[in-house]
Amino acid sequence: EEEEDKERLHQQIPPSFTCPITCEIMLDPVITADGYSYERLAIQKWLRKKGKHPVSPQTGLPLDHRRLVPNISLRNSIEEFFKDRPQLRDDQA
Repeated sequence: EEEEDKERLHQQIPPSFTCPITCEIMLDPVITADGYSYERLAIQKWLRKKGKHPVSPQTGLPLDHRRLVPNISLRNSIEEFFKDRPQLRDDQA
């Protein structure tokens, strides 16, 4: 029953809080040229691996530029969400 409770709590975590590359909750989300948000370290590694002509991890289409813009709104939403649900943050660690 405890496992069911945990699963129910995890289902409350909005999918947008999860990095599409790492499948983990983002701590430092950034927006790329494709308009999607990724964990900063994960997308930096992705861009390095892809060389001079990087593509979007989400769409597979070429990225127009490599600029990473902090997604402050998303970061704040994630922090607020977990402030009220610390047990979920602990489970993610």
